[in-house]
Amino acid sequence: HRGTPEAFCGDAEALRLSQRCLDEGWTHAQPEASFRHFMLKPMMHSEELEVQERSLPLFKTLTNERI
Repeated sequence: HRGTPEAFCGDAEALRLSQRCLDEGWTHAQPEASFRHFMLKPMMHSEELEVQERSLPLFKTLTNERI
């Protein structure tokens, strides 16, 4: 779906699931940084600047630079 609107059709659901991971504490409970990174990634790629800004401290504390 590259280059088409369908490329973004799952963004809202991915962001919703990312927020749920945070709300339920799953992100903080996950021992592997790569999984925490995966759970937070929809926030970083959000079209909403506020969501991206909220994700920055989470990435800093919950992931590492090697991912």
